Amino acid sequence: MKSFREYLIESPLTPEQYKKDADVARSYFLKNMIQIFPFENFVFECKYDKIMSDSMLITFANISEEKNNSNTLAWVNAKIKAKFEMDFTDENGDLKPSNIFKIEMIQGNFRKAKVNYKTIKGKSPLDAIKKLVLWFKKNEKKIKDVTL
Repeated sequence: MKSFREYLIESPLTPEQYKKDADVARSYFLKNMIQIFPFENFVFECKYDKIMSDSMLITFANISEEKNNSNTLAWVNAKIKAKFEMDFTDENGDLKPSNIFKIEMIQGNFRKAKVNYKTIKGKSPLDAIKKLVLWFKKNEKKIKDVTL
C-alpha cells in the first residue's frame, strides 16, 4: 500500500483527464449499483455538477423511483439515505491537477444499519467510485435488513 507522500509524488491527472474519468465512473456506479440494489426499493444517482463547484454528487436512498419522482417527503422519511460528494476543486474553487480524489458523505447516515462510513480516497474518480461500490457491496446485507 502506498503512503500519502507517494500519492503526491505520482503525476497528477489534469482536469480534462479526470472529467473524462468522471464520466466513466458515473456509468460504472450506475451499472453496478442496479445489480446490488433493485430500483423497486432504492433510488440512486451519480451526476457531474457545477452549481457551487465542479464536483460529482452521488445520492442513495431506500425509496422507490415512483415515490422519489412524485413525493419529496419520501426522501425525508426514508430509513436510510445519503448524499456523497467528490469535489474536483481546491479551496479557491479552481480546477487543479490532482491525484487524490475523496468521496465524502455530506448528508445522511447509515446508523440504523449499524454501518460506518469513512471518507473514501482514490487515485482517480473511477478508482474512488469503485471503492464506494465495494463499500456498498460489503454492507449490502446490513442495509437491506433495515430497509426491506
